[in-house]
Parts: sequence; C-alpha cells; structure tokens
Amino acid sequence: MEDFYPPEVAVWWRRGANEGPADEGPTCDHQTHRCSMVVGLEVAGAEWAEGASYGCLVAHISSSEVTEKTIDARAGRVGSLWVGVAN
Repeated sequence: MEDFYPPEVAVWWRRGANEGPADEGPTCDHQTHRCSMVVGLEVAGAEWAEGASYGCLVAHISSSEVTEKTIDARAGRVGSLWVGVAN
C-alpha cells in the first residue's frame, strides 16, 4: 500500500475461512503525511499448486469499506498483489 495517512492501518491475510494479521507496520514521512507498507505471505508450493486462493484485506480510516485483493495460481502468475488505499 502506498500514499496513505494517518499511519493506523489494519492488514490481514485470508485463505478460505482462515485469517491472520500481517506482522509488518507502515513506514511514514510525517512531514509530507505519506505512508507506505509492504507485507508478504509465504505460501507452501503444494498449497499454491492445489489452487488455494489468498486475499489481502486492508482497513483504513480513509475508506468506509475494507479493500480486498485476491490472487491464486489460476490467475496465471506468481508475484505482487498491490492494494490501493485512498487518502
């Protein structure tokens, strides 16, 4: 996530009915009121190959809704999943 402020943000991962918080916190420039955050999730190769779907959920005061982005092997790629947070 990038370009959000204030720095209080809730980020968690979802796989099916299982959810868990992201351990990382944001990096902020308080003079410009801009924060960014990179979180990662390690996935076992067998789980990925089985087609498990993963979601990254973000809650921030700038939005009344939780933003969720999902990724899975059927999407045809392994890589980054970017979630935007409006200011």
